[in-house]
Amino acid sequence: MECYSHHLGSVYGQFPLQLTSLYGGPLEFLFVVESTEDPAYHAVSLLISEFKGEVDAKILVAGLSTTCSQKIHDQLVGVEKMHKDSKYILFLDDDVRLHPGSIGALTAEMEKRPEIFIQTGYPLDLPSGSLGSYCIYEYHMPCSMGFATSGRTFFLWGGCMMMHADDFRYDGCGVASGLRDGGYSDDMTLAAIAGAHKKLISSPPVAVFPHPLASDLTFSQFILELSKEADICLGVLCNKS
Repeated sequence: MECYSHHLGSVYGQFPLQLTSLYGGPLEFLFVVESTEDPAYHAVSLLISEFKGEVDAKILVAGLSTTCSQKIHDQLVGVEKMHKDSKYILFLDDDVRLHPGSIGALTAEMEKRPEIFIQTGYPLDLPSGSLGSYCIYEYHMPCSMGFATSGRTFFLWGGCMMMHADDFRYDGCGVASGLRDGGYSDDMTLAAIAGAHKKLISSPPVAVFPHPLASDLTFSQFILELSKEADICLGVLCNKS
């Protein structure tokens, strides 16, 4: 899980929910920050100390990235440090609101359908009333397409991605190298890899995560976000060509 100082509210809001899981199997939580200077480092360290003895949780310092985006670098550091016997890895943004049964349900789906390459979720945006929040809500609507196609989708949301750990250990389909060597957008890079290798991306009904949007989101902020996404799309297309 990648942590950011501008999401400090997540530490006190979502993180306790993410650490409270009904999953009965072995489970470890890895929180990744860029440096110890990040305010998130101290906030997460305090939270982990509060759960000491109850969960297997660690905080990792990734350092600055040199070959890919910082988010992807953080994710790959987490992959490198995961338990040697881990079967699945779940990437989560720090502001995702998990239900205590979410991890167990996602794992059960992977066990039932081993052909799944990536299991993703859907951010159910809850507009706050501002124009910007409604625009973002509409922008994310295509991500819900998987629920109308028996869970099969070509959309991928980077906020929640469960994958086979061995795909990273052995660089299956070029997953690890594709992200590490110039990767900028984790979800778009992985979606491109899945498409190129005709792999299944699944979006099960259990993976819907309510996401209240800020009340001060403006239309200008939405346009800025849209511009960033367009730049990412162009970058992915250039890499593929």
